[in-house]
Amino acid sequence: MRARLFAAATTLSLACGACVLVFGMDPLSERSAASDGGPDDAEVATDGPGSEAATCGTDSIDLPGRPNESSDVERPARYFAFSTLDLGIDRADGRPGFDLDGRKTFDLAANSCTLYAGGDPADTLRFAGDTDGGIDNASFELLQLLRSFVAALDPTRIDARLRAGYFGVVLRVDDWNHTANDRQVTLHPFPTIGYWEVPTDGGAVFWNREARPFDRDAGDLVMIDERFRGGTIGSSMASPFGWINDGTLVARFERLTLPVRSSVDELRPFDLEIRDAWLTAKLVTSGDGGVATLTHGRIGGRISASSFLTQASLIFDPQAGGALCSRVTTSTSGYLCNARDIRLSHCDDDKGLACDALSFGARFEATEIREDEIGPDRFRLDSDYEDKGQVPPSKRCPDLDPDAAIECPP
Repeated sequence: MRARLFAAATTLSLACGACVLVFGMDPLSERSAASDGGPDDAEVATDGPGSEAATCGTDSIDLPGRPNESSDVERPARYFAFSTLDLGIDRADGRPGFDLDGRKTFDLAANSCTLYAGGDPADTLRFAGDTDGGIDNASFELLQLLRSFVAALDPTRIDARLRAGYFGVVLRVDDWNHTANDRQVTLHPFPTIGYWEVPTDGGAVFWNREARPFDRDAGDLVMIDERFRGGTIGSSMASPFGWINDGTLVARFERLTLPVRSSVDELRPFDLEIRDAWLTAKLVTSGDGGVATLTHGRIGGRISASSFLTQASLIFDPQAGGALCSRVTTSTSGYLCNARDIRLSHCDDDKGLACDALSFGARFEATEIREDEIGPDRFRLDSDYEDKGQVPPSKRCPDLDPDAAIECPP
């Protein structure tokens, strides 16, 4: 067995259906997902028989498979940090993502699950249809609709926040043989929640409360979100299904949470909890030992509508002076809930079941960094919010059960 690690924590953002209540605001939020917080939930990485995904539904997509042969030479881990995240910056580029269910949905009856039928069929297909080569990404159309109303959801602004270091993703490829073909790599995704500043007098690193954008040249260090640690060095979202074929990295995750920072003012990330997630990118290495990059990166998967609503409930509405809480369902039913286009599990595809999830997709690129450019892990503390005049997420919705998900209206 070879231990393989890949840190991939992406940062993505989906459309917030609560546009009626949050017009003009530039923050989103996060309720810490109980299933994504610690080692007990870590996916076990194995190498050999039994390491493949269980066969049911569409458990594979049109991506390069494992190479037939590869070198088994042990090499040091390599680290990559997201340099850009594209959730739909330019509509002309088309939908990012993958054909997740093996269907091309040209009409309501052709989908892999039963689409919402209570409104205009043409409007339903605008969100849920995947005529763009079969790519499933209902979140793309939601963002295109809402970006003109909710500044926080403009993909250009989301990408700018990542570039400024307010959130991000570090990808670690552990034990990669450093060639263009490797039959087994394990990927560990590590979301980031900001950065540490290194004092010029040699003292301890400190969180500078984002007095300025991240500055790598000044010695700033990436801050890993402690919620997603698994064990001593791993990620609770580690993927046991990873390989590199002719320079193309491919990985599948049972669960991949991408906490996206919605605003420079709102500390709380919006957790995009993706199931049956796929990630691929082109590995571009330098023959002289220079910096490697990941280009043409894509991420795709399925997001529970209930999970999205639960996250949206914690969005802070400055006009109302509080979080959306239970009000979130009344403002999202016409957008998010009606746009559900896929089942949460690929095992439920093509069974005539009602759609209960949103398909998701994004583009990304990443640049190699050194291990010593990563600082200590950290939780976001209640005092962090209070110091910025914000209500901590744990205190935002006292009227809601913190362990209960919010469902779409019937």
